[in-house]
Amino acid sequence: MTDKILHIIEKILENISVICLFIITCFILLEVISRYFFSASSGYYEEFNKYLFVYLVLLISAVGMRKGTHIRIEMIDSLFSPRVIKSIQFINHIGILAVMGCFLYSGILLAWSCYVSETCWYIGNIILPQWVVWLAFPLGMFFALVYSIEDFVKFLCNLKPALKSDPEP
Repeated sequence: MTDKILHIIEKILENISVICLFIITCFILLEVISRYFFSASSGYYEEFNKYLFVYLVLLISAVGMRKGTHIRIEMIDSLFSPRVIKSIQFINHIGILAVMGCFLYSGILLAWSCYVSETCWYIGNIILPQWVVWLAFPLGMFFALVYSIEDFVKFLCNLKPALKSDPEP
């Protein structure tokens, strides 16, 4: 049940990221056309691209956490016994959960403080509340934390059989 829900959330995050990438591409194309054909430039496109890129990176990184596509040093696996590797992976999972939790907490504080103080960025005639942009951070970290917890639970479920099969030296 939870795997199905997490899979649906993953697909939603992927679709949002595709939409962000499509909008970024359209804005860049519009900016290029306006610069070279009309000799006019607008700062709107560039500013919105920055904010959309922040959402894109943070949301798709959560999907990367679920799929396990982030950088991994596999050379270490060949240097140690399976028991030591499991211990290193356990410490790694705990560290990732702690860091994601801290990032989530500080992202919530940042977005909330911008919301309460009603601070805004002015992009030409457009007023953009800062909390809208900073909300990308706790959103991305929340989903990354959820997928990290899922990965940790799967790791713990597979831990006992792997340790029992490891022969004593």
